[in-house]
Amino acid sequence: MNRAISALLHISQIDQLIATLVLTGIAAILIWGVAMIKHGDCDIRKLGRFALDVVGVISGVFIFFGSFSLIKTSAQNGLVSGIGGIIITLGTLTDLIKELRAMFGKEVRPVKIQGGNGHTK
Repeated sequence: MNRAISALLHISQIDQLIATLVLTGIAAILIWGVAMIKHGDCDIRKLGRFALDVVGVISGVFIFFGSFSLIKTSAQNGLVSGIGGIIITLGTLTDLIKELRAMFGKEVRPVKIQGGNGHTK
């Protein structure tokens, strides 16, 4: 159990800026590539929003794991940071999922139904 906690605490020691830059870059390139293949175009505003949400998820994870070392000096601040990190991570992850569904979900077109008298309803 101590090894698992130690491994989790080690994650917070990774350079957050490098991890954020690398992971956001990889995610943005992948999303751009899929959008170009699937749609022949990529909406830069959606890609920018996606990248910012990836930054939010990564930051939330670092805040959460950083709160374990903060608990040693201030239990209250560590607790609030940990909860805040969870909320930031889950909130931005939810936004990411919604954006992915919007970008790559199937487009449903409305179907016109003709009535018995030849008029469109």
